[in-house]
Amino acid sequence: MMETVESIILNGFNFQKMTSENLDKLFELNPNRREHIRPISVESSGAFGIGGYQYAVCEYIFVEDVLMNPYDVRDFLISSSYVCEQNGAPGMQQVIANDWVRPYLKYLYYLLHVKNIVKEGRMGMNHFAAYTNVFWKEMPCRDINYHRPHIDPGDYAFNLFLSDTFDEDDGTAVYSLTHNYEKWVDVMEMESGCGLRLEEIYKMMYPEEFGVRGMDKWKCFKGDKDYALEGIIPAQFNCISGYKGSLFHSPHYDISKYPDGHLRYSLVSMVAPGVLERTLSDVSKERIASQLDKVL
Repeated sequence: MMETVESIILNGFNFQKMTSENLDKLFELNPNRREHIRPISVESSGAFGIGGYQYAVCEYIFVEDVLMNPYDVRDFLISSSYVCEQNGAPGMQQVIANDWVRPYLKYLYYLLHVKNIVKEGRMGMNHFAAYTNVFWKEMPCRDINYHRPHIDPGDYAFNLFLSDTFDEDDGTAVYSLTHNYEKWVDVMEMESGCGLRLEEIYKMMYPEEFGVRGMDKWKCFKGDKDYALEGIIPAQFNCISGYKGSLFHSPHYDISKYPDGHLRYSLVSMVAPGVLERTLSDVSKERIASQLDKVL
């Protein structure tokens, strides 16, 4: 008869218990947080603008000093999941279950509605996907991860930055892609405005020479003959940035500014595709149109 060995016991899970009350306390919002909608402006060249003027082509959400316990949240996330590397993205990622960050996702849900990005009843908690990004100076990545911007698979992305040593010029870079002398920062608007298929735009985004050279070390992309850097959505400790996933963007992480061993750690929460009823870009264009009416 085979001897039974008691290899696991119920008490062994005591240290891993997390109640809803504990989560609410962990992700407690700072009552003095500051919520903003900020524009990114470019020199107009025919797309949604007037020649020679600076005009807003997109806007982003920025929330300062959002959490009461950011260091505790960081420690909790680091210990809550294994990391995965070489999955196509630079550095490493941790997949985070929505239940672990539910109070925080409720706040993002509130932001999406109060800022008129989605209409009531258009989404729920299950429309979010959460993971962390772990970047460092010598991290491996594919050439398309640093030589060209990308677009996200989700409608909208939020970054909660949990490293406390960011350079003020780093964050998420937004680029314009030029086609027929017009600048475009949003792949969806480019598709409808230029009459191009997404497949044609992808070929412009990723020429054949990219994606075939395997893994290399991270380099900070700052623009080239096709892409112009239009602005940087800042990365600050205990702050949230939120933007459309269809913007041409990439991490702006200039490793020359940091010592060896530095980590860029953030919690990413992405809204599933096809969920947003309205977008910040629409809000931006409506505001610009109202401003032009006042001038004219």
